[in-house]
Amino acid sequence: MYSTAFLDLPPLQQVGGSVQLPGSKSISNRVLLLAALSEGTTEVHDLLASDDTRVMLDALRALGCGVHEAGGGVARITGLGGRAPKSPAKLFLGNAGTAMRPLTAALALLGGEFELSGIPRMHERPIGDLVDALRQLGCRIDCLGSEGYPPLRASCRERAFKAVENLVVVVSLKKKKTITNIHLKKRRRIFFLFFFFFFKKKKRK
Repeated sequence: MYSTAFLDLPPLQQVGGSVQLPGSKSISNRVLLLAALSEGTTEVHDLLASDDTRVMLDALRALGCGVHEAGGGVARITGLGGRAPKSPAKLFLGNAGTAMRPLTAALALLGGEFELSGIPRMHERPIGDLVDALRQLGCRIDCLGSEGYPPLRASCRERAFKAVENLVVVVSLKKKKTITNIHLKKRRRIFFLFFFFFFKKKKRK
């Protein structure tokens, strides 16, 4: 099959160079969702270019968020800032579990009528635990195929919307005229700041 019988790799004394690591798929989509819920414009750097992030960006546009892709892994997201997302809306999320699950939870609580679907493989991935939890909060979640699996139709009752208002306030960065920069390579700092704001808000109550 091969013309070379073997490949001899001699030991090296040293190696040098630089490697540009891609962003994280799961963190990229979670940061995009946080930006969508925030007030003002968030600039995200080192955003992974993938099918999962593509369907998330398309979904945010459909929901009324401002999305500007500047190239080079940079995207600017103008969030809802407490405004209701556009509804009704049908969102195609491919096979992106990192988009399907977080968006189902956020949209079910924010209010409106939404249908979330994907490719056939996505419709084989269970989401029953999340559906059960949201139903306990008063959200109406209808499984349009098999129970506990996508595609889903999500809507919200007033009680569930009131319960999530504080979360929207916490996520909002209150910077209408400034840009909040987030570099995905600084992962620990991002999530430290998010949890700091969350617990700080809780302590004030």
